[in-house]
Amino acid sequence: MVDDDAESDVGYDMNTSGSYDVQQETDGIQSRRSDVSAVERAEAALKVDGLPALVGAGAAISQAQQDVTQAVATTSKAIDDMNADLKMAYQIANTLGAGDCAGDGPGATPASLSHIS
Repeated sequence: MVDDDAESDVGYDMNTSGSYDVQQETDGIQSRRSDVSAVERAEAALKVDGLPALVGAGAAISQAQQDVTQAVATTSKAIDDMNADLKMAYQIANTLGAGDCAGDGPGATPASLSHIS
C-alpha cells in the first residue's frame, strides 16, 4: 500500500496537477514575453516614422521583464520542491516493506519535472 501512496498519490498529483500548474505558468510567461515583444516592435515602428516613444513604455518593458524573471525563478523553485517530494515519497515507500513485502516498493523514482526558462 505504501508503494501505491507514492505512485498513485504523490506521483499522480505531480504528473497531473503539478504539470498542469507548470504549463499554465509557462503559458503566462510566454504571453508576457509576447506582450513585451509587441511593445518593442511598436516602439521601433514609431521611431522609424519619426514619432516620439510611447510614454512609460521603457518602464513597462523593464517591469515586465523583471516579472518574467521572478516568475521563472518562483516556478523553478516550486518544481524543485515537487521533485523533492516525489523522490522522498519513493524513498520512504521503497524502504518500508518488511517480511513478505520487503522489496515491494514502487521502485525507481519517475522522471522529474523540468525547470522552465
